[in-house]
Amino acid sequence: MAVSNTNVSLKNEIGNACRLSQNTNISLSSLMSGLEFNGIQHTYAAQLSGPVKDFEKFGGSNNPLQSTPNTALTATNRADIANIPHNMSHAIGGFHDVGGGPGQ
Repeated sequence: MAVSNTNVSLKNEIGNACRLSQNTNISLSSLMSGLEFNGIQHTYAAQLSGPVKDFEKFGGSNNPLQSTPNTALTATNRADIANIPHNMSHAIGGFHDVGGGPGQ
């Protein structure tokens, strides 16, 4: 399931697309980068999961990094997502693809 183009929520949209294991103490920074922030580092389901920077595809009209849906992330996109400041809008259209990639 991809992150929706509007009304993006941290747990119900981004967390579910990442297959986040936690239900509380969710850190936007950790969810986007996969790193530990303020003592919080998330864990993910075993398959087709991981932080936003490891999505295989993303994009949508409200995503400032890529307006075209189902676009493969570039190294520059991954750096923009992983580095501060973290923006929820960078996750729009993002998902882990069965076809493989860094999130596998």
